[in-house]
Amino acid sequence: MKKTLVVIALVWSATTINAQSNTGTISVIPHVGVTFSNITKESMGFGHSSDVQNGKTQVGPVAGADLQYQAHPALGISIGVNYQRMGCTYDDTDLSQADAGEHTVYQNSHTYIHYLGVPLMGHLYVAKNFAINAGVQASFLLSNNMHTESSNVTIGTDGSYTYQKETEKLNVENKNIRKFNLSIPVGVSYEYENVVLDIRYQFGLSKVYKSLIGNGNKNKAVVITAGYKFNFGSI
Repeated sequence: MKKTLVVIALVWSATTINAQSNTGTISVIPHVGVTFSNITKESMGFGHSSDVQNGKTQVGPVAGADLQYQAHPALGISIGVNYQRMGCTYDDTDLSQADAGEHTVYQNSHTYIHYLGVPLMGHLYVAKNFAINAGVQASFLLSNNMHTESSNVTIGTDGSYTYQKETEKLNVENKNIRKFNLSIPVGVSYEYENVVLDIRYQFGLSKVYKSLIGNGNKNKAVVITAGYKFNFGSI
């Protein structure tokens, strides 16, 4: 009898631990955060030189809101909408091994892609206030820009550097970026006093560019957000 009571107590305890919002609860969760993104196999050639730079992680904003339905004490389903900046940056030109003479230096270079994302997510609560999340996200291109700044540098035979005062800035739209992008977000979240901390990784499925050049270029990102959960009763 004691063993039976212990088992019942453990089951009840586990149910209590895993219980989140009541079944049928509708919640709205506005959130803000940061996106650490890059483009796989990305590289950029600058000017007519052999200066080719690989894409590096850029940090951009993300903001939006999710509408969540608690289908079961341990399972929630949500659909959201958010603004997200993806893309990458590129290293500045390295002249440390350059010969004496005239050189063009490229710096502050980046590709920024602005998306409107619509994530559809499932939330499995595996412990008190702790959930594992996975789903699919459709992203629609809002705009994009490629930016770089260039200036001339003269390296003397004595190793001295003479920099040109004027800096040329190039800021253009890349017409080769697709207007639709699909990704798989997976991650974890923790809720405390209606505050929701979420971290997820977005695996890009779609190609970033329209042309066959750069066939393997896909978005990838780590997204960290903080939100507040407003519960509006149940249906």
